[in-house]
Amino acid sequence: MICSLDYLVGTLATAYKGVITSLVVKDFCICDENGSALLKGTVLSMPAGDYHASLIRDGVELARSPIKDNGDFEMRAGSGPVVEARDLQIDILQNGNHTGTFLLKRERSGIFYTPAIELSDEVKGVDFKLLTLPLREKPGLLSKAENIVYKILSAKKDWRKFSDELHGFATDLFWGERDVFYRNFEMLAKFSFLGGEKSGKGAEAEKPVEDCLDLIGLPLSKETDQEKLGGPVQIWLKAMDKTKPDFSYRIGQAVRVISKINENKKLPEGEIRPALSAFVSAVRRRVGDTPVFSEAALAGIRGFMPEDKFEIIGKWGQKGRESLLALVEEAGLLIGQGDYAGSLMRMNGARQDLEYFLDGRQMIRSYFDLAREFLSGENAPAFKQVLFELLDFPAAEAPDRDNDLVTGTAGFIEKFIATGRTDLCASLLTRVGGPGKGGGLKTGLILNRDIAALVLGSGNDGLIAVYRELLKKIVVPSPGIRGYSPESWAESANPLHLEILSGFLDVLSVSPQGLDDVKAHLICNLFLSGVFIPDDRLFQRRISAYLNSPAMSGDFLLNFMLLRKFPVYFSEIGAASRIRDYTTQLDSWGNDPVLYFLRKQVHVNASNYNVRLAEGIIKAWVDNDPGLLETLVPAD
Repeated sequence: MICSLDYLVGTLATAYKGVITSLVVKDFCICDENGSALLKGTVLSMPAGDYHASLIRDGVELARSPIKDNGDFEMRAGSGPVVEARDLQIDILQNGNHTGTFLLKRERSGIFYTPAIELSDEVKGVDFKLLTLPLREKPGLLSKAENIVYKILSAKKDWRKFSDELHGFATDLFWGERDVFYRNFEMLAKFSFLGGEKSGKGAEAEKPVEDCLDLIGLPLSKETDQEKLGGPVQIWLKAMDKTKPDFSYRIGQAVRVISKINENKKLPEGEIRPALSAFVSAVRRRVGDTPVFSEAALAGIRGFMPEDKFEIIGKWGQKGRESLLALVEEAGLLIGQGDYAGSLMRMNGARQDLEYFLDGRQMIRSYFDLAREFLSGENAPAFKQVLFELLDFPAAEAPDRDNDLVTGTAGFIEKFIATGRTDLCASLLTRVGGPGKGGGLKTGLILNRDIAALVLGSGNDGLIAVYRELLKKIVVPSPGIRGYSPESWAESANPLHLEILSGFLDVLSVSPQGLDDVKAHLICNLFLSGVFIPDDRLFQRRISAYLNSPAMSGDFLLNFMLLRKFPVYFSEIGAASRIRDYTTQLDSWGNDPVLYFLRKQVHVNASNYNVRLAEGIIKAWVDNDPGLLETLVPAD
């Protein structure tokens, strides 16, 4: 035996842009058989395709073997070159193109080869054989287990998606092979908590946090042999204390799970304290960080609605937050006194109020619901003041928060115009689009088609003049192509470029007149900034909508000058027909990474930017100067 490894991890080629996210070989070994070296193993999670494994030493290929559909490969080489080598590499090829490499090294001849790739700290010390070996007779579970191993070893993890897959596998393992579940619980807990920690905040974190709680919640609720729970519970509590995912995103579930743990009398005294303290602290922090309305602003609208209705929005006032913080503080004090059950009862009693208060979208929707019901010409200034505070709140973690604000604010503008309070409407727009205001909310409100239709349809010259000036203060930023995505080779551009440009077209398409100065502003802007249109955004539909809008009955020259700035070449995502055939033929001329890059850009990431790319490649070839490609193609 020259080498034996349970798992050998490789690296993907820099130029590889396919679906494989990691290279892992299981059961890898090199054996000396009758004067030749036999290398074999199984590449995990290989998609269908024409793959080969190539053994290389010092740049010379020693052997090559096809990889079977199940990932198996086997190849022979001369024993001498393999035994004497200090370094070996195994390249994985797909249709002749380099996909990735496994590297082996050793300090001197006569000892085993070891992987040259350093494993991350997350993976060091994890024995995956404890998981996969007992499942050899369960092909379904084994396949899922090996997929989890593959994802764990991958350097390109989508932690949120991985957390969901790990949760599904752990559930299947609990019901299918419970002893294996418990023997591997430490590994499952480690990566479940990493998923909860690394998946972000807000809505992105909610499902991974739920998965962390489910991991111990399942055996706590379904295990009939209580003797088996002690070890997993202690492992889970230690994992929580180490990584501290934010369980404030699942308050009710966290209370239920931690309460069940606390009821398990077999745990050593005090084991639960760090986990419970971390949970209560996370809730306290989020309640304290949640923005609230001032009591003065709320007092202004209190008299215009029944008290029970006012209490709905009053929960998000300063007094509402203080009362919740007092409840959470009580729960924290009880932890210090060792009364864990009492602390959990306090948190459970406040659960509904806490979840309601921490729901950013619920706050926005509740206020706009009240405004729709009670806003009138008499109380419009008071409702506007509360809206000003809401618009000044920092961006919430809730998804689509800005969409709710834009929709609700449009309702305010409609009500202001209907009640003849165009002065308040102008004040609101100025507040949103004034100096120091920025971000997606500002452009989302000012460049909103519905708001534009309301303002332009009001017939109020003063309000329309204010709106036009605000529009002319918004600038479409340069696309700022700053390289390419390492995963897809798609151009990395400023996302606001197309977002703001699209908003301008929406607003300009509302009316045939009244916005000529805004249209001229946009034309001048685009002459300076340039235009970049990724093919997958299907911008052609927006151009078609503009061509069929009332705007086209306005000034022909301005429309012509604007529309000729949009070079939209393709009608579908990716290229088809002759341009696809031509680039494929070009790429077949040789193993040239630049031509391969051009082919991939045209086939997958087609955009008007490819015109510049093709010009640059032709010029670099004609002038025999690769340096001309420095800003056009990825560094690799």
